[in-house]
Formats: sequence, structure tokens, C-alpha cells
Amino acid sequence: MVDLATSVRGIPCHLSRRPVFGDHDWIIFLGFKDGIEWVARIPLRHHQDFPQLQFETPEFRDKYECMISTMEYVGAHTTLPVARIHRYDLTCDNVLMRPYVLMDCLPGRPLATMMNELSKEQLEGVVRQWAEYTMEMCKLRFPAIGTLRKGEGEEWMVKPLLSTTVKSDGTVEGKGNRGPFRSVADYILAMSNLKKSTMATTTTSDPHAYGNFLRSSLLESLIPFFVLPEYLNSPFVLSHRTFDIHSILVDSSGRLTGILSWHNAAVLPLQSHIRIPDSLNFEFMPPVERAQNPRLCSFSRRNRPHFEKAMVEMGTSMEWNIEELIDRSLMFGLFEKAVLNASDERFLPALWEHVFGNALGAEEFRGAMKKGDWGIAMADRWGIEVENAPNVSK
Repeated sequence: MVDLATSVRGIPCHLSRRPVFGDHDWIIFLGFKDGIEWVARIPLRHHQDFPQLQFETPEFRDKYECMISTMEYVGAHTTLPVARIHRYDLTCDNVLMRPYVLMDCLPGRPLATMMNELSKEQLEGVVRQWAEYTMEMCKLRFPAIGTLRKGEGEEWMVKPLLSTTVKSDGTVEGKGNRGPFRSVADYILAMSNLKKSTMATTTTSDPHAYGNFLRSSLLESLIPFFVLPEYLNSPFVLSHRTFDIHSILVDSSGRLTGILSWHNAAVLPLQSHIRIPDSLNFEFMPPVERAQNPRLCSFSRRNRPHFEKAMVEMGTSMEWNIEELIDRSLMFGLFEKAVLNASDERFLPALWEHVFGNALGAEEFRGAMKKGDWGIAMADRWGIEVENAPNVSK
């Protein structure tokens, strides 16, 4: 790695820090003779106990091409502090015999590790920068929901969304329609269908598959209550899905110095992007979760108003009602999470209560659906087994 980086820059370098393991990559720090520091991101190999995409799969290349394209686009079209990429190879046909990405090393440490070291004023300043960068990304608009790729020359294309779930064999879970989508409703229904298809493949081993299938169908029925019609077909903006305290780098002076974790960035509905980050909404989480992390709860309570205020101020020159989008963002965020991930369907009672005023109504309705002709027929169409079900026409 040292020899490769030296040849790319033409200046001798050395390992400047102990390498670390990220969620997806082995990160190697490279210091040059002139004081410049780079990092090499080396994708982790697949292991059955720690699933990663196999290097040879198209999904692996799509994942890294999406990350690289997004970082290049954001770096060229915004003031966000994004690492510049110097060279990459997504094949194993190189001196390392494996894929790699060489990029700048951004200064600072994750905000999650700096909270106790920054003053109240410094934290407020970081939160304001965080909100301003979020609003700046609203300017990066595209004609459809999907992921960004660079084509020939200066051409940029929107490609299908990527799967974020890797199976034990190193392939992706939930293959199906991933766009691009030109409607928020199409996006939500397609994501729900991908989740249902996963349920259908596990129906023989999961006795709750039919009930889970009906819960997903109930969530779909809530689309009109959470998707604002004026944003149904546009705008779609480039969004950092995990722009939060673990992906934000901050220095000791309280300056936001970098943004990490662009792996899951995508072009998303405006309602998905204009939201309060999870760490700043933590005080609204269930009591058990709040009790486990009182420090984050306190951080959320103190700093969420500063984030909201900065977003509204930045949005005065935009054509949308930012205050309304922020006001609706918590429930829309829970709705979107529940649609995307089976584990987040735990939010259904809260969503149902928000719409109908009765959290228990969702389970009562689902119980009735279990015995109804429609539920049985739809489960049959998806290949989901219904115990003791009568013969119902498809």
C-alpha cells in the first residue's frame, strides 16, 4: 500500500497511524514526506459470520461506484467538506490483488466522541453547520429517485437504488424493482414489495410470515396520510442517509471538518431529506431507549431547536414550506423506516395512532384481515402459506 501511494503521488510515504476496521472497509492511514495524509479504504472480504459483498459481484461494484460518484459530485457542486479521491480500482487485478480507494484524510474526530469536549457554544455552532449543509444538498436535484453514477464526460445518471442487506453467501437480499422511480408512491410500494418478497422466501421457516405480510400491507395503506401530495412527483434531491453524529468530523475548535459514510447516499424524496437527524430526535424515542443513553437524550433536547432554526433560516430562499416539512418529518421518517425494514415495523402502532387516534386499531384490523378473503388471496398470490385457509380465487 505504501509503494502504491508513493507511486500515485510521486512522494515517499509511510504508515502514519494504526489501521482501523470500519463497517465496510479496512482503513489505512498514509503520511507523506510533505505532511499531507491520505487514507486507503480496502473493502473487507466476505466472511460467513460478518457478511460482506463478494468482490466479483455486480452489487459490489455498484456499491463503490455509487459512493465514489456521489463524493465526486458533492465535492464539485457544494461547499460540504468531502474527501477528494485520488485513485481507485474496484477489481483485484492490481498490485494489492484486491479493490482499493485512495483519498484525502479529513481532519477531526466523529462528533459522537467529541460531545463532552466541546463547549455549549461550540456544539451549537456544529449543529448549525450540520443543518446548513443539509439544506445545501437540497440544491442537488435530479429527475428520479435512485443512486448517482457518473457517465461519459460530465454526464450524471440516476441508477436503481442499492440493497443494504447482505446474505450469508455474500449476495444481496431482496432482488426486484429498485427504480429509478419518478413518484414517491412508486418508491414506497416497490420497497414494500421487496420486503414482502423476502417474507415469501422465508415463509416455510417463519410461522408469523402471514401476519407480517398483512402488517406490511397495512403500512402501505397509510401512504396518503404521510406523503404530501405537492411533493409526490418532485423534487428528488441527493441525500446522505446517515448524516449524523457518527459520520460528522469535528475539530477541537468546534468546526465541522468532514463528512464520512457516503456508502448509502441516494437521490431521495424531499420529505426523506428535510428531517431532523435521529440523534436530535432521540428524546422522542421509547422510554427504554432514552434510559439507556441519557447523554444523547440531553444532547437532543438542547440542540434540536438550533438545528430546526438553522434549517428554517436557510429555507427562506427556497420555494417549499420548510417549517411544515420539519413538523411532519418525525412521523414520515418512522413511516419510511417501517416500509424499508421489517424490524422497524414496530412503529406501526405509533403511526396508526397518529392517523386514527387508536394504536390498538392496527392489530384489531390486522386480526380481521387474517380471516378475510382479500388477505388470504393476496398471501396466496405472493406464495405465503396461510394455515387452514379456504380456497380463494386469485
